Amino acid sequence: MRLPRPPIWFNERWFMCGLLPWWIEGVGSDERLPTTPWWIRCEIDQPVVAGGGGGGGSGRQPSGRAILGHAGNRPEVRNPLPLRAVSFGFSVAAPTATSNPLTDLCLPLSVELTPIIGVLPGPADLDGLRAGLKAGDPITQLAVRQIIERLVLVTVGQGEVSGRIRRRSVVPAWLDESLAILRQADPARLPSAAFLANRAGLNRDYFTECFARITGRTFAEFVRQLRIDAAQRLIGERPDLSLQQVAERCGFTEAAHFTREFKRTTGITPSRWREQPTASGSCTPSDGHPVLTDTAAIRDAPVAAIAADSLLSSST
Repeated sequence: MRLPRPPIWFNERWFMCGLLPWWIEGVGSDERLPTTPWWIRCEIDQPVVAGGGGGGGSGRQPSGRAILGHAGNRPEVRNPLPLRAVSFGFSVAAPTATSNPLTDLCLPLSVELTPIIGVLPGPADLDGLRAGLKAGDPITQLAVRQIIERLVLVTVGQGEVSGRIRRRSVVPAWLDESLAILRQADPARLPSAAFLANRAGLNRDYFTECFARITGRTFAEFVRQLRIDAAQRLIGERPDLSLQQVAERCGFTEAAHFTREFKRTTGITPSRWREQPTASGSCTPSDGHPVLTDTAAIRDAPVAAIAADSLLSSST
């Protein structure tokens, strides 16, 4: 059987990305597992033997359902899932913020997979993969990465065939306004998610879930990047300020915490940034995306561009 292929726009960008698997659920574990940006769950209606064949000697191929989602819409799993339901958590390493095609999908995406051929290994193999993944074994990571990629491609391909694939194209008015407020606010006193949710007339949890799905990053990640961008500009504009003063003016209470977050975001320390001859009052995002500073431009831009780091620009 020839598996359905994802749309061309998805394939072109997907193969620019890399995968990092984080966890496997449903193979005998009841641990509280870390949250990751993306997850995919495969539910099988009959056991799968090693090699992906049908179980029970019936000669039937297993069938079931696959669900692809974002951390913001991941269901809480309180008890171990049965072997027939396996979830994988993973993150996507993309060259730029606009390269990850998952950020363009309306998630969660749920599709029927009938039959499932060679998508998952057997239960015993999954147990071994889980143990190896937890131990950080690189060979296991590669194997799980291949399983996740196959699951994602089959799911998106089946979604395309069934017409369930939808790309976001409209930015809600409340998000448009919230982004404008964040860009124009003092980085040391940025409004909270609760404040913006209340202003939009939304529940805070729903606000943060939608924010993450549409922008491709959590509210906390967005705020952190906004503050780092402000720090980059301030370091260039005010060489007389100490790093502690820069940290305080950008919403960080401690210089050590500021340095860690700055390096995690930009790849270098604030001190190294200050030494660079290119440091100036005009911040250029580290990924090189054009800066969107006008509210109308953000409203009219494709959603992929909205997810870019360049959205975190200075107020005009």
